[in-house]
Amino acid sequence: MKIIDDDFFQSIGSIEKVSIKNGFKEIIAQTRPDRINASSISTAKVFGVSHLIFGVETLTLNFLKSAEKTSSNEWESLAFKAIEICLTYGIGPRPILMIAAPLTDLSYLKYLKNTIKDWKVSNGIEVLFSFFTPHPGLKLPIDKKRFITNDLRKFDHVNLVYLPKSYRKNDRYKILENYHEMVETTESHRFNPNIDVHENFGGPYKAVQV
Repeated sequence: MKIIDDDFFQSIGSIEKVSIKNGFKEIIAQTRPDRINASSISTAKVFGVSHLIFGVETLTLNFLKSAEKTSSNEWESLAFKAIEICLTYGIGPRPILMIAAPLTDLSYLKYLKNTIKDWKVSNGIEVLFSFFTPHPGLKLPIDKKRFITNDLRKFDHVNLVYLPKSYRKNDRYKILENYHEMVETTESHRFNPNIDVHENFGGPYKAVQV
């Protein structure tokens, strides 16, 4: 069973009174790295949570703060601590890492590859990669000329559809090369599909207006 709509721990007062682990092989919930601590995880364990998804997003503060996703200056250490706590309590951590986020570039992907080299399935960590997809409400300007497709079937966070201005047009191939290398390193093929560049405009889907 998946309970992945927003933050599982926003209902901490209710879930403390409930246990639904009987009858389910897996119970997957979602939260934020800064909500994960010994108290909240022990409650999740009693509830029956077997895997916990949490949006690390990126390990750089410039995008996170510009998009008003965090005010913390210790985001990277929070992410590592969240993984450690999950493993300690026997809950499988599934951190989500964003590829090609605004205000990052290819040098960030090199840093990311080195930083997460031990985030492996064999170490109990199941990494979920996502691609930056512009959406309403984002606190950053979006340049519609930077879209590489208007096929809305690809706007699912698991395809490269937009290149922030920090990337050159031809970098899209390097981005995917880095992505596939990280999938290989983290042994996370089960959770992350093989993808290719889909540069496509026209067809049954109209251009995205931003």
